[in-house]
Amino acid sequence: MSLKESNEITVRIRMELNSFYELLENKGYSIRYKFSMNDAYFIPTNLELNKMTSREILSKAILIRDIINETKNKRDKKITFKKKQIDKEGNIINQEAINCDILEIEDAKKLLNEIGYKEIMNIKEDDTVYEKDGFQLAIKNIKNGDNLIEIETEENEELNTIEKIKQKILKEEIPIYTDNYFVKKAEIELDKILKRYINIYEYTENENLNILNFEEATEEWLKFVFKNRQSDELVHQYDIVIGPVADDNLYQVLVSYENGIYDIEETIKRLKTYLLSNQISFHTLKSLECIKYIETIEVGEEDE
Repeated sequence: MSLKESNEITVRIRMELNSFYELLENKGYSIRYKFSMNDAYFIPTNLELNKMTSREILSKAILIRDIINETKNKRDKKITFKKKQIDKEGNIINQEAINCDILEIEDAKKLLNEIGYKEIMNIKEDDTVYEKDGFQLAIKNIKNGDNLIEIETEENEELNTIEKIKQKILKEEIPIYTDNYFVKKAEIELDKILKRYINIYEYTENENLNILNFEEATEEWLKFVFKNRQSDELVHQYDIVIGPVADDNLYQVLVSYENGIYDIEETIKRLKTYLLSNQISFHTLKSLECIKYIETIEVGEEDE
């Protein structure tokens, strides 16, 4: 287990990413290394999310990180807990990260589920770290999000305060937005998730498509679910799959089956004691032609 204590600024980039890379190289920066990061955020299942801000929720979060360093051909898997001191203006005064190396991502997720945590979101990013004269910039390309620069005091020993980092990046004339030096990617993504909006679509079945329909939780449905859970790739050829979906309450039953505590018969028996909701999942482009957008509505607390 390791403890990392540092401070950092995170700012938005004010130009297209490829042009920004070219600008940095023209300024004398060179690539030090590249890596991709996949963060799964887990929070306690007993949190009352509707009574908490995103920042309060994330203060309880545990991350499972999968980091692949392309330059060093190395992969790091770890559990991370971040502790941040944030002032009233939203500035990060100090932060530390407690890291614990793990062997398998899925095993770590199962452990957190067993002790009362659930996954609330996932953030993927591709990072390129540039350096010039010992000054490092981590350029973050957030999937479905912003393009950011992160600069840590730990990686830049002479710039040991936030103010010194701000002065340095402005002196370098790097095109950034200066309205916020503490962009919090996790809060931004969680805010998107917690917004109470629903998109309404109309579904029209096309009998010419390859459709798999599970009318209830059966042994075939259970085997199909776990076959898909065990692979990151699509493991079937169906355009559309219709069937029961497991919510947080049912998830513990499925985990017990996966861990060999329940056999198939016992799992199905327990699942049928719950009121199962149905879902329709679309797996090919032609299947999306079956749905038509109608409207977006906001859901009030009384509707939840």
